[in-house]
Amino acid sequence: MWISMNRPDVHNSFNEELIAEIRRVFQTMDAKAHRSVVLTGDGVSFSAGADLNWMKKMAKYTAAQNEQDARDLFDMFLAIRECPLPVIARVNGAALGGGSGLVASCDFAFSVKSAVLGFTEVKLGLVPAVISRFVMDKIGKGHASRYFLTGERFTADTAVRVGLVQQAFDTADEMDTTVNKVIDEIAGNSPAAMRSCKQLIETVSQQSIRGSKDAVAKIIAEARASAEGQEGLTAFFEKRKPSYVQRP
Repeated sequence: MWISMNRPDVHNSFNEELIAEIRRVFQTMDAKAHRSVVLTGDGVSFSAGADLNWMKKMAKYTAAQNEQDARDLFDMFLAIRECPLPVIARVNGAALGGGSGLVASCDFAFSVKSAVLGFTEVKLGLVPAVISRFVMDKIGKGHASRYFLTGERFTADTAVRVGLVQQAFDTADEMDTTVNKVIDEIAGNSPAAMRSCKQLIETVSQQSIRGSKDAVAKIIAEARASAEGQEGLTAFFEKRKPSYVQRP
């Protein structure tokens, strides 16, 4: 499933409508009808973050209105993060401010090398507060300290180095070749196992090594006993493809 932000005239920047629509799509999609999600932007940019006209409106909001607006924005990122399917960011151009937050919300990301990324909020007297948890889970405290505080823009190669993006490509065609290969790989996986993997990553990342023992034991025990787990092992020993493999 491909989801493309369609506001190319304003570089796919956020306003209330786009935020609500992205949240709605991710919260209501039929996970059984798809195996993966690719998030990208129409035009030359991935997303330039907050729409300027929307920001002008926010300047007149009360404190309570601003808090609610921020909660709505957080829920958009959270809907992407909690999607039961693997979510791939296809960064086709600039991803700034909240646009880089979108990249961080996805499970992993591919980018063209010409893309510029950055957490530029401090340049406007603002703070990347809403996206901070999603970003720091990807790049860690040290990199967040540098890029949140400087507001500097950085290249896709730097995004790869710090862990925000997993691979950068010279051209969009090269990127799409890899995106399609990854989609094909995912089509051969157990949907239930991938959901469990996402749960595993969330659980383990928030626990100590010793504290994770019971949780990981439960997760693998449930996977072994599940219908898809049994089918996958049986198919392996019978030298056939499991029934859950999605054929082209």
